[in-house]
Amino acid sequence: MSEPIKVFNVHDTPAIIEEEGREQIRRIVTMKSADAKAFSFHVTHFDGGHERFNANVKDEEVLFILDGEMTVSYDGEEHCLRPGSTLYFKPGASFQHKVGVQGVTFVVVCSPPRE
Repeated sequence: MSEPIKVFNVHDTPAIIEEEGREQIRRIVTMKSADAKAFSFHVTHFDGGHERFNANVKDEEVLFILDGEMTVSYDGEEHCLRPGSTLYFKPGASFQHKVGVQGVTFVVVCSPPRE
């Protein structure tokens, strides 16, 4: 049986670099790091101006904005997300995001867990 409690620090978690360095993901609590069964917990940063269309999200996800701004568009609606904003996706959701000039940092909780 794995340890019932584990402590992690985001600064001790290596970043996964994607999108030519414009996206940095720190997968903190995962199946691999904590034997997580129900969800995983990540901190992601996008550099300013980053844009992407996300089609058919595979997992159930929650994003919580920590710092910066990001505009999310779906179903013809546009929402500006700022610190404290929370976004929930069901599997199959499609959306577009555009990051503000200062970049954005957010927490991602997804189920089933990744890694």
